[in-house]
Amino acid sequence: MMRYILGSASIAEENMIAADVNNDNNITIADVVIVMRYLVGYTDNYNVGTEVTIGNPTEPPTTPTTPTTPTTPTTPPTQPPTQPPTNPPTEPPTVASSIVYFNPSTIATGDERWAIYTWKGSSSTWLDMTGSGSLYQAALPSGYTNFIVVRMNGATTANNWNNKWNQTDNLTYSASKNYVKATGWGSGDRFTVTQSAK
Repeated sequence: MMRYILGSASIAEENMIAADVNNDNNITIADVVIVMRYLVGYTDNYNVGTEVTIGNPTEPPTTPTTPTTPTTPTTPPTQPPTQPPTNPPTEPPTVASSIVYFNPSTIATGDERWAIYTWKGSSSTWLDMTGSGSLYQAALPSGYTNFIVVRMNGATTANNWNNKWNQTDNLTYSASKNYVKATGWGSGDRFTVTQSAK
């Protein structure tokens, strides 16, 4: 799913419904986070791991038969009911990821889109940012920590420097600097930002 979001892999059509875990008709980092939370045992509000029926079945499902009389147990259960743990965890487990969060609200005009240009050594790539309003996000590829947030011409779909309207200076990712907030306009084609922990 991460490789699909980053544009480096495709997902077979029959798996698209299963990959859209939160049923918002998009496969985004939000779906990945839900799956990651499921894998570490924190939550499963979206029935992750259950089978999904795709398309129209060729035969209608069979109707289960209902008993004519309710069944009652003849003997009490031999095991006591399961009790909740006496010391449940107070904090969810931390899921490691390199997600950059971006708040463009002070400079956004509504006719742009947002992207990230990131690089490691001589390798570089563009990432679409997903979200709306005051919160966008993108997941940096493994090992990539250098990035620039780019305000793109909203009438275009390709991420490249020809479609750029404005950008930040070079930024560095860390867990304590994963939230980037636009603060205003700088000189030339730059906008200013602050970085903090999300």
